[in-house]
Amino acid sequence: MSFSNLLLKWYKSENISLPWRNETDLYRIWLSEVMLQQTQVATVIPYYKKWLSKFPTILSVAQTSEEDILKHWEGLGYYSRARNFQFSCKEIIKIHNGEVPKDSLEFLKLKGVGEYIHAAVHSIGLNKKIPVIDGNVKRVVARFLGLKNEINSEKKNIKSFLDKEMIEVNLPGDFNQAMMDLGRIICKPKNMDCLNCPLNSSCYSYKNNLMDSIPVKLKKEKIPHYNMVVGIVEKDEKILLCKRNNNGLLGGMWELPAGKIKIEETRKAAIKRVMNEFGIILNTENFLGKANHKYSHFSIEQNGYICEYKSGDVISENHSEYRWISIDEKSKYPIHRASHKILNKMKAAYS
Repeated sequence: MSFSNLLLKWYKSENISLPWRNETDLYRIWLSEVMLQQTQVATVIPYYKKWLSKFPTILSVAQTSEEDILKHWEGLGYYSRARNFQFSCKEIIKIHNGEVPKDSLEFLKLKGVGEYIHAAVHSIGLNKKIPVIDGNVKRVVARFLGLKNEINSEKKNIKSFLDKEMIEVNLPGDFNQAMMDLGRIICKPKNMDCLNCPLNSSCYSYKNNLMDSIPVKLKKEKIPHYNMVVGIVEKDEKILLCKRNNNGLLGGMWELPAGKIKIEETRKAAIKRVMNEFGIILNTENFLGKANHKYSHFSIEQNGYICEYKSGDVISENHSEYRWISIDEKSKYPIHRASHKILNKMKAAYS
């Protein structure tokens, strides 16, 4: 039995139930693939369901505010995905009569749509024979064929293999989803389940006990770590929130004012300096606690402070808006997870 037949037989027998599985609506398929980028399936499921209950159509996405979009994306991370998705929905309303483009070139013109999204959406929704190539798929093919060069240098060979396998496939969307499922469930980076793999009888890596050494990846450099101070600045029973500029990390999200601690600087000196750089002079600052957070390219240790505002007008080149809100109003704002961790410490301290 061929690679594709074994794979699809396994896929059918597993019959994995996901909210977007067997979906034909291109908007819903597209949404699921955008959410799934760099995010685990279990994390996406509740977000996907909640999103569709609020935004059932492309028009509903296009007509709402960016802040509402980000609020419903809050916690998923990589917030440019949400802003790009809304921008493209507006373009679809304006240029494509509210329909997700079925033409590949037109779909690829949309903001946030690259090779992966195009292949996934059009193969699943339109039955086009375009292989999806993500980290899971690259790993499965590299192990099956025994590709011993650095994985990203093997993309041409991986695509050639998948193109050939797709020729005899009637449902390319199922083939792509089966490849991603196999990589996610069986052919994992570590603790792979080779005994239950439908391809093990022909897998080069399994037969030669090379599963742990293939795929070959460049050694990742250690990500930088920063010590930060974060202030919950209180004034007249309200706290200060700042909205990040759209063109950078966490663009459009709201956060507590924060800054890095300099070398040989004490935490207390740092919180006073950072707040002063925000244009704020404090009466008092009381240490609240620490909270760690990890991003894709760096990690931080947050040192939270309850700060009593004395005077000053808020300024920051990294933020476009500032608001004094009651603590009960924070649920209305899309606040990124790192700031939530400090706010939760405040809640715990006062409960």
